[in-house]
Amino acid sequence: MREARIVRAFILLAVSGVAVFCGNSHGEEAQHAQVLFIVDASGSMGQPLENSTRLEIAKSSLAALLPEVGKKEDLRMGLMLYGHRSKDCDDIEVAVETGAGTAAAINQRVQGLSPVGMTPLAASLKQAGDRLRSLSGHKQIILLSDGEETCGGDPVKVAANLVAEGIDFNIHVIGFAVEGTAVAQLQKIAEAGNGRFKKADTASELAGALDDITGSIETNILGEAQRDKAVVKDVYFQDDFARDELGPDWKIIDEDPDRWVMDNGFLAITRTTEKIRDDSGERWACFNTLELQKPLPEDYEITVEWEIPFQSAYSMGQAVCVSLVNDAGDSVQVGFEHGTFGMAYHYLHRAFKKVLGGKVSEILKGEQEKVPKEMELQKVRARITKKKFTFKAYTQVTGGAWEEIGEHKFLKFKNLKLRIYQYNRKPDYDVYAAPEVEAVVKSVVIREAE
Repeated sequence: MREARIVRAFILLAVSGVAVFCGNSHGEEAQHAQVLFIVDASGSMGQPLENSTRLEIAKSSLAALLPEVGKKEDLRMGLMLYGHRSKDCDDIEVAVETGAGTAAAINQRVQGLSPVGMTPLAASLKQAGDRLRSLSGHKQIILLSDGEETCGGDPVKVAANLVAEGIDFNIHVIGFAVEGTAVAQLQKIAEAGNGRFKKADTASELAGALDDITGSIETNILGEAQRDKAVVKDVYFQDDFARDELGPDWKIIDEDPDRWVMDNGFLAITRTTEKIRDDSGERWACFNTLELQKPLPEDYEITVEWEIPFQSAYSMGQAVCVSLVNDAGDSVQVGFEHGTFGMAYHYLHRAFKKVLGGKVSEILKGEQEKVPKEMELQKVRARITKKKFTFKAYTQVTGGAWEEIGEHKFLKFKNLKLRIYQYNRKPDYDVYAAPEVEAVVKSVVIREAE
């Protein structure tokens, strides 16, 4: 039976475009970031700017940044160059391999650059991905360019493909003295790469953009890793699903055994929602809901990470949620609604709900976020904390900062159980809702609150 589940689940995942990534997000991988600078040395970088040239300003900005960033033990840096030796589109070089203590070597190579050639953005990003793929840690690319692709590639598609592999990539882009279509393309690369885009037109703006992006990597990526290391003794329960069986800690409610599979490092679930009749009468059954069988501490913090695919057809109102439910079915829920709106764009919507007596009592929502169509997969995290009868919710799209949605007061908090599930919002009458929703649960961590 288990082999049959594996075959069916992999078929479902393959059809929906999910690239499964197996690994423990709380081991060595979470302890550092691999930061690869891609520096443009194409001919246009020789154009004058502020009594100097674009390239000379870039050299000065990096010379000021690198010594300070090089002191950060958790940032392992490398350097890729393009357009610095010839006018061939294959003029791409990994000048300094990513590693610790490389700041001086990177600066030395940068200071020796001359503006010569073309702008092969797509090929550079692909080679960067190939280089970083096998490394542990969070993979961060910082692309500094003064123009758009000039070698016929599609850098936006390459960026989206790298992120869709689920290998913890973020591609940040600084557009230096760029205008028109170049701005649009560079911004789309950052969006597809789950990264930040900064436009800089002066020396001071370039220095600020470099400082801002490296600072965000340290705060948003490494800050969470450092926090994990600092409070590791407070972990009450953790599951990264690095085994072949679900085990006694979990129960599956309304199980559909042909639509879930667990293998070394991931739990893949296809959830369907159907109206059924059982001993309790007619009801909507949300198949394959996970319920933790361990009792929760008095006060706690729960963090869940998923990989979610976007449906390719007309589909709206899909969601992944963390829920705390009492014996009467009252609950607080935090998670992401996601889908494809009219085949025009993908979207994510963060929400925090309180449900009493079977009805939504209060709901707090963030702004709807458009996601590039090139993205087929997104990695998201939801966190809920309980202190006495106050519950707070936070969400994160990997590579971004944790965002607090708000808080609910919930007095019916006795005997709360943790449930993790995904669903279609309007399966009864919305013809545009996908008939089944896939998700990969990557990890669950529960900490006792201070």
